[in-house]
Amino acid sequence: MTAPRALIVFDLDGTLIDSSRDLANAVNAALRRADPAAPTLTLEVVRSFIGSGARNLVARSLAHAGVALPPEDALPLFLEEYARRLTEHTRFYPGVEDVLDRVVRLREVEADSREERDVVGDARADHRIGIVHETPAVFDDER
Repeated sequence: MTAPRALIVFDLDGTLIDSSRDLANAVNAALRRADPAAPTLTLEVVRSFIGSGARNLVARSLAHAGVALPPEDALPLFLEEYARRLTEHTRFYPGVEDVLDRVVRLREVEADSREERDVVGDARADHRIGIVHETPAVFDDER
C-alpha cells in the first residue's frame, strides 16, 4: 500500500511573489513603444489593472493611457518588455521562502497553471526568485 502524499496547490503571481513593479515597468515601456507620447502610468494604476491575464492588463493600460492600439497588437510589445525585466524588482512576499523550503521537501507539488508547474519543477532544485525567469510564458491565459 502506498503512503498518502501531501498535495499543495498554489498560484504564483500575486500570491507567492509581488511582481507589480516589474509589470508596471513593462507596461510603461510597451506604451512608449506603441506611442512615444503615451503617459507613464503609476504603479498604483497598473496594480489596479492586474488580474485576468496579460491581455486584460494591456487592454486596461492602453485605454487608461489613451493609446489607440488593439490589445492584440500591443500584447507582444508588453511580453517582450516584461521578459527583459522579469525579476528586476519581483520578490517573494514575507515568509514565502520559508514555506517553499518546506514544500520543496515534499514530493508532490502541483500548481494551478502550466507555467507555474514549470516553476515548481525548477523549485524542487532551487526555489529562489531567480528561477522565475526560466518560465517561458508567464501570462498564458489557458488553464
